[in-house]
Amino acid sequence: MGKKFFTKEVRIGLAFVVAIALFIYGANFLKGIDLFSPTKTYFLTYDNLDGLVVSNGVFIKGYKVGQVKDIKYDFTKEHPFTVEIIINDDIDIPEGSIAYLYDASMLGGKGINLVFSDSKQFHKDKDELTTDVEVGLFGQLAEVVPDLKKTVADADSAIVSVNDLINSDELQNTIANLDGTMRDLKSMSTHLDYMIKVQFPPIINNVDSVVGDVHTVTSQLKEADYKNIMLGLDTTMQNLQALTEKINNPDGTIGQLLTNRSLYDKIDQTVESANALVVDLKANPKRYVHFSVFGKSEKKEAKK
Repeated sequence: MGKKFFTKEVRIGLAFVVAIALFIYGANFLKGIDLFSPTKTYFLTYDNLDGLVVSNGVFIKGYKVGQVKDIKYDFTKEHPFTVEIIINDDIDIPEGSIAYLYDASMLGGKGINLVFSDSKQFHKDKDELTTDVEVGLFGQLAEVVPDLKKTVADADSAIVSVNDLINSDELQNTIANLDGTMRDLKSMSTHLDYMIKVQFPPIINNVDSVVGDVHTVTSQLKEADYKNIMLGLDTTMQNLQALTEKINNPDGTIGQLLTNRSLYDKIDQTVESANALVVDLKANPKRYVHFSVFGKSEKKEAKK
């Protein structure tokens, strides 16, 4: 009976089924899907996949935890692409986490990067996750290219301007003038070196001598009898004070002269009288002086 059951046709059928199973398992194994490991399924929606395909990896902080299982599209919807991902069953995704579509390699391969939130509540199997697109390296380069083009154009213009400046007559004249200036500086340096070595030593010696004289004068000033000098100054100040008091004293001669109006008037009258006498003396000298050359008698003189 047993021999009749495992006939040639049955063995061929079983071998065919096993081959198909192995093929399916091998295909999924090559895709990274382990049919014997438990997984969780989640759904993502995007406007543009940018080259994301089935079997692309799902990562958490750079570690692969799953992969894209299926992609469906419906262009009548606002977000036409629905991506089905599977991840390891032991990973719980907090609510509010974001599934970023990003560049997984420099060659342009895409992947899903899960960024967890701080929520203590977790998504259930077959939930839809929040999605976003992370600008990759090529996207950043695309944003930089316009600025880079402008920078290259500006650099090219600057190079042309520098080239024109180098070939200009003004720069050549400037270089020639600079060469002359360098020669003058060399000559000045030689002259300065001569001054330092030949002319400065006598000057420094004279400065030392002057400093020595100043030191001597300073020593003499230190030895001066400042006490007697101050006493002399004090005596002089006292004499000046006494003179000032005498001048300000109304009973003194100078005080009377300065403060007594009547004395001033009398002196003024006396001066005026003396002035009038001098004038009359000059006008009539014979009235005041009598002399005889030949011995004339007083009587004749009186008649005259």
